Order: sequence, then structure tokens, then C-alpha cells
Amino acid sequence: MVRYEVKEFKSIVNKLKFIDSWFWCAYTVNPYNGCYHDCIYCDGRTRKYNMHADFEETVYVKVGAAEALDKKIRQGRAMLPDVVSMGGVCDAYQPAEAEYGITRGILEVLHKHGFPAFLLTKSDLITRDLDVISAINQRSWATVAFTVTTVDDGLARVLEPGASPPSRRLEALRRVKARDPRIQTGVCAMPIIPFLEDADGAIESLVASTKEAGCDFLLFAPGVSMRDEQASYLLRKMEAAFPKEHGLFVDKYLKDDAFRATWTRETNDKLLAACKGLGLAVRARRFIPADHRKHNYAIAERLLNEAYELQLAGGRWKGHFWAGQAVQMLREPVADVHARGGLRGIKGMTAAVAAEIEPWIPARQGLDRFIPGKARE
Repeated sequence: MVRYEVKEFKSIVNKLKFIDSWFWCAYTVNPYNGCYHDCIYCDGRTRKYNMHADFEETVYVKVGAAEALDKKIRQGRAMLPDVVSMGGVCDAYQPAEAEYGITRGILEVLHKHGFPAFLLTKSDLITRDLDVISAINQRSWATVAFTVTTVDDGLARVLEPGASPPSRRLEALRRVKARDPRIQTGVCAMPIIPFLEDADGAIESLVASTKEAGCDFLLFAPGVSMRDEQASYLLRKMEAAFPKEHGLFVDKYLKDDAFRATWTRETNDKLLAACKGLGLAVRARRFIPADHRKHNYAIAERLLNEAYELQLAGGRWKGHFWAGQAVQMLREPVADVHARGGLRGIKGMTAAVAAEIEPWIPARQGLDRFIPGKARE
């Protein structure tokens, strides 16, 4: 039985050291601590997040979160509008939201200040807020994504007992597109648990269902991070519900490094091939601001996406990754840096990557060709 505890938090928004290259977020917000969904694999139980021990039984409600965020944005002169991600550690649309409305209040503040949002959830309650999400998208940028790792409602009831079934999540994605086709939508297949969700048919059904829901992308990350409390909780739950698969998971995925590497590569290949076959992107389009960061973000997006492709192919990807991170963190237009011959001096920029992107930026006015569509004002 879940228990709600109302608390006031002095801090509500976290600024990331580096912009996340999966969700393109510079900030994260968790309207709640703890999560009713009780997903057996949830990384939120990891010690580094400093969550309470009864993570799935006690949910702390962050009253005053919207007001605290509004104050932070108004007073934070260096806090440029950029993507705020919600739902990373604790689902922003878990059942508490129906009663307390903390997430909606935060969205209204983001819209007020012109901040874009990436919303990741497992609850179809998000459709309640399509009015404000659409308004955010019209003013800046909004993306709605659902975590779906299996389309089997029965299996999901064990893995994610408190969440909306996958069938309802996919239907909610259809409703988002029907309400406002301009909102970017997608599925995050993270994690994909070996021996439970990785069969060829399961992957094909997942990708096909994502496409049928009208989604723009599918992000995938086969495997499970296994850290401290997260690992112990997952193993206990797996052993109780799936003893055979638990044994295989421990003996092969956890103890056999060669098997894990091969499994990860092959599962990535299956997902990539299935997505390409249906014309489904495996990366989300990023928010492009209209200020000095505009071309920096467009070029960084290309570099970071290329890094991802190289990583999937087993190539050397870190040079592109860190160069992309460096370019998007610049405090001035990359064209200005290039004009004074400073491109190769950017921290994290290798000579090879600099040589690759130099032809992209011969002049400031030429950079718009790297931005998909018109930059949002």
C-alpha cells in the first residue's frame, strides 16, 4: 500500500554538467521522490540518487515545486531556456499526480518562461495535460515519450506492476499525435531484459507497435545496469517470478562477459535493423534555440548522432562524442570560434573531428543548412 508524504523541497531543478545526448536535456526535474510503479529494474533505487529505502511504498510529494522553479528561473540569469526532462528517476505521472498535480504546475511554469520539455512516462495520465504540452511545443519544443520494453501486457504486469499496461501507453501516444501532430513522440525501450524481452518476435512486435502508434523515434538500450540496491531488488523479483530466466540471467548475462558483449551487440543490431526497415528514427530530434547556441546545437546534434552510430557499429566514437559535447557547451557561436581559427583549440576537439566539421562552417550564414526545418523562435 503506497503512502504519500507531503514535503517542501528547497531545490527542484538540477542542471546537468553535460547536456544529455539521449533526451537532449540540460536540466532535470523530479516532481516526486519514490514511485508507485514499482518497476523491478528501476535504476532509481541506485544509491547515487539518494532515494529512501522504501522507494516503492512511500512517495514524497514536492509541494511548492512549481513556485520554487518559477523563482529559480526568474532569479537565475544564467539559466538559459533549454530542455527540462521529467520522469528520469521517479515517474512524473504516477498516480500521485492525479491527486496533487505537481507535474502540471511545473509544465505551466516551463511554458511561462519558454522552456522546452522532454517528458518520459509509463502512464497514460499524461494525456490530461496535452493542452499545456501543446502550448509548450508551440512556443519552444516538447517531446512525449513512453517507456515500453514489451508489448505483452501480462509480462509488463510483473515487471512494472503499478504502471499503465503497454497497450494503454501506445494508445496514449496515438492520442498525443491526434491532438497535435507537431509534438515529437517516441518509445524508449530501456532496459531490455535478457531472456525475458529479447526474443526476435518480441523485438519485431515492439518496433512495429511503435511505428503503428505514429511515433517519430524509438530509443533503445539493451541490457540492464546492475548497481547496488537496483541489482539486488531486480534479482530477488526475477527469482520469484521467473526462476528459469533468473538462472540464465545470472549465469550468462552477469557472469559471462563474452556472452554479455555478444548479446548486447546482436540485440542492438536487431533493433536497428527493425527500425530501419520501418523507417523509424533511432534518435530524437533536438531542441534548437534561436540565440547564439543555434548553430552550435545543430552541429553538436550531428556529431553526437554520429558518435552513437559509430558506437553501435563497434567503431571509435568518443572523439565525436566529446567534440559534440564541447561544441554545444560553447558560450559563443561556433562560427565565431572558427573565424578566428580556434576550432581545433576547443576542449575535447580532436584534430580529426575538427577537420571533419570545418567544411560545415565556412561562414555564419551557411550554417542554417544543418538545422532540420526552421529554428523555433
